[in-house]
Amino acid sequence: MSNSPYIRIDPLGRPITVKFRDAVVASSENALSLKEGDYPAVVYIPRDDVYFEHLTRVDTTSHCPHKGDAVYFRLSAAGEAANEAAWSYETPKAEVGQIAGHVAFYPDHVTVEQG
Repeated sequence: MSNSPYIRIDPLGRPITVKFRDAVVASSENALSLKEGDYPAVVYIPRDDVYFEHLTRVDTTSHCPHKGDAVYFRLSAAGEAANEAAWSYETPKAEVGQIAGHVAFYPDHVTVEQG
């Protein structure tokens, strides 16, 4: 029996816009949806569709035994900021290699519009 959770990655299949305060920080038609076990699905947006003028990499990292090492970003716009509000697996494990070059955002820090 594997100790890995069930992980499924699919194209999101619709446009998505991510806002921090009133600033658009990402907008994509090529996002991925990652579903891991019983956790809610997480949307990963290609780096080319993320507006990095609103993101600053911070020193925080974490390790997931199923996805690899994550790096984190601080969001800032309109004079406000949220630390560790986004993350990316720059060199994920082979099993989830599709999320390389993508960024995810914590939903409690951003507004997400889909469709």
